[in-house]
Amino acid sequence: MYKRISHNIVEEHFDHPMAIDLKDKLSNPVDPVPPKMKSSSGVWMSANNDISTLVGHIRNYIVSEIGSADDVEYVKNQVLNDVTRIADTVAEYYSTEISDSVLTHLTGIVTSLVSLLGAAKASKDLDPYKAIVLSHVDSLATALGAASPSKWNRITVKEYLTQYIVALAEQIAARIASDWEADEFASTKANNLMFNGPVSSGSLKDKPDFEHVYWSGLVRHNWY
Repeated sequence: MYKRISHNIVEEHFDHPMAIDLKDKLSNPVDPVPPKMKSSSGVWMSANNDISTLVGHIRNYIVSEIGSADDVEYVKNQVLNDVTRIADTVAEYYSTEISDSVLTHLTGIVTSLVSLLGAAKASKDLDPYKAIVLSHVDSLATALGAASPSKWNRITVKEYLTQYIVALAEQIAARIASDWEADEFASTKANNLMFNGPVSSGSLKDKPDFEHVYWSGLVRHNWY
């Protein structure tokens, strides 16, 4: 009787966020890497300016690439330099191995976005390109979760980055269609995802309601 009741409880609640998180931790076991400095959130807070700069330069690149501007290569190099700076900051706080993983997968996200943007301009099927971007998102979330699972929950980091990529894809589609209102909304949505609360405070252990991201920012904050 006891086993059957326990089984029913599991069946009824397997979609609960805590159950999903537990299953993910069992499937992706990691040993936390002690930070070299006192605060385990310090790496993200220290890199916050670089993250803000990266998000801004990615936006600039989308605008320049779709508009076939003369500064496309310059802006692309700015984005890659931002990625290197973020990886260097991670190296200051954690291991070179984690820093190298962050560099590899952040670079992978950026270069895959470049390919996705080119495919969008050519009216190609974007699903294969999105899959490559999201594979790097998953690997980056795993690397950050290994560095500090209590601050950068792997599932939450992955969801933040996935939602950010979705917002970028919305920007790309809107600009190609010359829908400037939709473009501005998607851009603001992307900025709000990366500049508010959890990211800027160095903690992604919980998540807000991703279904409702408005001009004013993220609503229904459940961060702490």
